[in-house]
Amino acid sequence: MLIIQENQVVIKHYKKLLILNEYQIDIELNQSIVHIYGTNLEINYYSFDELIIVGKIRTVSFL
Repeated sequence: MLIIQENQVVIKHYKKLLILNEYQIDIELNQSIVHIYGTNLEINYYSFDELIIVGKIRTVSFL
């Protein structure tokens, strides 16, 4: 599950974090990969199956 807001993305049931820097975060889900691009991106919260990413979100795409 993915919830996209202006300055926050909530991802539930992710598998693993692939790329993490202040401009890009890539996350593997069960059936796809989520690419999040923006500025000042950071992980605000994480647990076993949930991530909350904050920052200026510019684009979110799926592969």
